[in-house]
Amino acid sequence: MTPVTRRRLLAAASTMVATGLAGCEGNVEFGDNNSTATTQPPPHTITEPVGDATVLPSLGVPLLTDAYTITVRATQTLDGQELDELVITFPETFSLSGSLTYDDVAVRVGGPGSPTRQANINDVRVGSDGTTLTLSPGSSVTLTATDTIVVEFRGVSAPVRTGEYLVGVEVNGAVSDSGAVTIASDFTPRESTFETTTEGWTVVGDVQDGSVFPDRKSGDGDTGSYLSAEDDTTGDVWYWVAPRSFRGSKSPYIGGTLSFSLRQSTTEDQFDAADVVLASDEQVLYHDFGDETAHPGTDWTRYDVPLTPDAWLQETEAGGVSDVPDDGRLDRSEPADRETFESVLGSVETLHIRGEYVDGSDVGDIDSVALTPGPGDEEPTETGS
Repeated sequence: MTPVTRRRLLAAASTMVATGLAGCEGNVEFGDNNSTATTQPPPHTITEPVGDATVLPSLGVPLLTDAYTITVRATQTLDGQELDELVITFPETFSLSGSLTYDDVAVRVGGPGSPTRQANINDVRVGSDGTTLTLSPGSSVTLTATDTIVVEFRGVSAPVRTGEYLVGVEVNGAVSDSGAVTIASDFTPRESTFETTTEGWTVVGDVQDGSVFPDRKSGDGDTGSYLSAEDDTTGDVWYWVAPRSFRGSKSPYIGGTLSFSLRQSTTEDQFDAADVVLASDEQVLYHDFGDETAHPGTDWTRYDVPLTPDAWLQETEAGGVSDVPDDGRLDRSEPADRETFESVLGSVETLHIRGEYVDGSDVGDIDSVALTPGPGDEEPTETGS
């Protein structure tokens, strides 16, 4: 079983309580919503084994509504079954909003070589204790043994005590799995290493024969496992799409870096396009590596993109990112100003990392994605290696 330390997905927090979970000591006193803890408790640690599910919080600020992405694999047990029910269970120190509706939930099913199926949810139920979310699809989705199920939802208040917490997921009452989420005392890097799952990452554009799910491969990554996707050569530019853990309010990461490793199958017939896209609902930012000498090689290339205004361009026309990116973005952009940059980082709705650099058939790979917080104003660092 994969150690928790290889799959930690970090959420910011300060001091707090973790009632009902073993291994915790110390007391915290709370008054109203503006009160603070009077005692600093030690970190909490989980005492149960962790499964292969991936749990990614997108914001992680204590006592604020959060969004989560949970990825779980189907098994032979579910092969041929219709997706009837998903049950997600948080520890009692978390709290799910009782006003959740189908608009707050998205469920996708698919796998390498198979088309993506969207499961429309028409029944959302939150348990009376606020820790259990039950989802029932309103449309028929038939599962296969190789499917990955990705559930995204809002309305979770994180606990305010540091440590690792076990989140469970059950599919059709037949398959159960779990994953760990870590509440840390500081803002620390968001990381995707792809050691056990795709961790909610998808693709968009002319790629994977219409599926949004990339392939996950082992043994030849920059650090281990990695994601790979193949161009469909229909004319669009395809991109890696970050899950909600890399989106949401990212103001504490201003002055930090967005890091990742890329590889492409060939360096012939390169073309230019926006290499990284960050967008809120109303504004779009682009980062450009430079000419083709800065593009990924056929060996892994590491990029450290500064999260500072001078490293980004901004869209000259208002409007969000389309579902399928285009290659004309750099022609309609100008240097980003601080106000726009801070506004986008305060509410990131989209993070795209370019996967295609070849005018023709190609395969793109990605590994070791990380968001590292910074103190604020810093000098930009070099991109590429």
